[in-house]
Amino acid sequence: MDDFGDCAGACWCRRDSLTCQRPNTLDSIPIIPSEDERALITKIFIEHQPNFKILSEDQLKLYPNVEKLTIQNSGLHVITENAFEFTRKLKEISIDGNPIVCNCSAKWIQKLAKSDKKILGPLWDQVTCIDRENSNSPALLMNFTIPNCELPKVYVMPEKIIMNESQSADLICSASGDPPLSLYWNTSSLVSNHTIGDFELLGMIDYANGSADMFNSFSFDSNDTVQVLNIYASSGEDNGFVNCIAENDVGQEIAQVFLEIHAIPKILEMKVAKNFYWCIDYQVTGFPKPHRTWYFNNHLLQNPMIQDLENPWTMKNPYLADGCLQLERASQVNEGIYTLVASNAFGTVNHSIGAKFHKDPVVIAHPTYIPQGRLPPPISTIRKKPEPEPKSRTPILISTLLTTAIVLILVISIVCFVQWRKYRRTPDGLNEGASPWLFFCPQSRRNRLRVERIPLNPSQMIVNPNYSKESNKDSIVEIHHIAREKISFVQTLGEGAFGRVFLGTVDYLTPDEPTTLVAVKTLKTNEMDDIKVEFEREAELLANLQHTNIIKFHGVSTDGEALMMIFEYMEHGDLNNFLRDRSPHNESTEIDVNKYPELTIPDLIHISCQIAAGMDYLASQHFVHRDLATRNCLVGDQLVVKIGDFGMSRDVYSTDYYRVGRHNMLPIRWMPPESILYRKFTIDSDIWSFGVVMWEIFTFGKQPWYELSNHEVIQHVTSQKVLPRPPSCPEDIYLLMLACWKTRPQERMTMKNIHAQLEILSSTRDTEYLEVVD
Repeated sequence: MDDFGDCAGACWCRRDSLTCQRPNTLDSIPIIPSEDERALITKIFIEHQPNFKILSEDQLKLYPNVEKLTIQNSGLHVITENAFEFTRKLKEISIDGNPIVCNCSAKWIQKLAKSDKKILGPLWDQVTCIDRENSNSPALLMNFTIPNCELPKVYVMPEKIIMNESQSADLICSASGDPPLSLYWNTSSLVSNHTIGDFELLGMIDYANGSADMFNSFSFDSNDTVQVLNIYASSGEDNGFVNCIAENDVGQEIAQVFLEIHAIPKILEMKVAKNFYWCIDYQVTGFPKPHRTWYFNNHLLQNPMIQDLENPWTMKNPYLADGCLQLERASQVNEGIYTLVASNAFGTVNHSIGAKFHKDPVVIAHPTYIPQGRLPPPISTIRKKPEPEPKSRTPILISTLLTTAIVLILVISIVCFVQWRKYRRTPDGLNEGASPWLFFCPQSRRNRLRVERIPLNPSQMIVNPNYSKESNKDSIVEIHHIAREKISFVQTLGEGAFGRVFLGTVDYLTPDEPTTLVAVKTLKTNEMDDIKVEFEREAELLANLQHTNIIKFHGVSTDGEALMMIFEYMEHGDLNNFLRDRSPHNESTEIDVNKYPELTIPDLIHISCQIAAGMDYLASQHFVHRDLATRNCLVGDQLVVKIGDFGMSRDVYSTDYYRVGRHNMLPIRWMPPESILYRKFTIDSDIWSFGVVMWEIFTFGKQPWYELSNHEVIQHVTSQKVLPRPPSCPEDIYLLMLACWKTRPQERMTMKNIHAQLEILSSTRDTEYLEVVD
């Protein structure tokens, strides 16, 4: 940010600072009109403002990136306790020369000064407050004893309870303190039936380990506040801590009771599901955590290709076992009855389920190989009810000749069809020694040399509203059809719920290319109408997307058992693995060190710029990606990066997705607040995701919020917290990330502007990197 002078009334703005020194002009922190410019402010300096009396979070939340705040020689006498809730980057506060009031409102500042002297600036020990009880005389806040202002003291009895499920218990919480306090049990997550009341209710029920007499040693002061939590018909799901909270103007204190509720195992769920592999999903509860044993057709399961994998997110839960029995090879041999036996010291339960797996329709074979059974079946003869032999044999002879002629025509047709399929892949005329039967089928010979470009089921095509009819009014969307015989499979690149992706080759994809390496995306079935419609819609959409940073779509193949889409092959795979392999912290030597052994800052900017170019193009086409991440970008030779999603990432990168209702998988670590809260996906939500992608790039493929669980990520994002600046990430790059992470979608920087900024930065890629100031 350059100087922009009188930016907020009586204040002066220069690059990253806001300075207000004109006396008697302010009663709060002024507001810079532009949010983009407010995001660049890291230093605020205010002085000589006697009318500036209260500092609150409403003022500071407009400047979330401020690192140093100075308000001195002004009228500040109250700073609310949550004033700095939205300034997570704040490193230094200077408030000397203000008439801070020596009462409980300043107690938290006093505690802060004693616990962390650095944040209150170099004059932390000179901060004064006004003693209203002593003629408004100034006093050093550090040494001042604020009367009747202490944190509450809170106790619980007992601190731990051990009982069996369905038993009852009384928990007592007592607190004292001045100023007055409020006391409550946090029972928001408590499943067990419970009530909360005064101490007089104690002993109304039987306690698990005795009676209310055990509390006789627990004495109370007459001024204490007491709350009794009565748990009855306890549930094993409540294993863990229950909190009692006491709070007053000074702050909050918490005391905890640990519940250990023994419970017999319960199998809540078992079902057969297809993820990356076939799985038998299960959910088992009980305490201690049940031991699990699997049986197959009443025999102990000991197949090393079948593994019981517990969900890593719930593995530490002492009550819940949530996971799946994974079958790496789901063949007919593995079809049968699976039985789960769950047991602990309090009992054993079991549940069985029948598993039948679908046959994979994809046949991996050389294009010229035709497996047995693939030819059209012969037409069966319909037997009629026998009739009396006619007197004349002439009709029988005529009937025999007609039948023979029909059979001969059918045989010739079948042979022509087989020969046409066998030889149509040859790019140059008939081979020597070609079957003479082919000359009975001249049309087959001509069709072999025809370039196939046909619309895919035009009658079912749906007009895409994302494209202007005016710009395409003279053109018809054509999808290149690639004959199955031209496609060869080399190896499997991955597998997802939809099917598989293979590395393959296509013969004469263009007239001057005898063989082209491609990626082939297959669908497991082409029998369901809705899958066909979705396949056709996706093919039409991909055929319209033409950009250097969008994965190239070659066409489709629909004349085999599986529906196929053919894309260009990117030799370095997905960007996430590419970055991790070249991370400075990666000690692996398995990658090809001759190709980009390390990535520099200019390289990372160049990668970001290419993705921005692709997203800018998609935005211009009104296309919403919904799942932009490095795992869905591909890397080719010369560090070319393109956006492309084969649909495997939800299986291969399963930890990047959060299952909602055990069905929908959402990439919440890449989603903005409006998408998490309201499932609203727009071009603006893609901009937020692009900011996260840049964070991935500059951390060499780290998972966003990797230190947090999915629930914690949701809480952080929806409470306006953002990812920290990656180590060694240039400041102007991080500012671009922040411009993508505005809470209000309409306030985020557009993809066009982001792309333009990155192009400026990327222009220094071949020279020494210099920071570019907006």
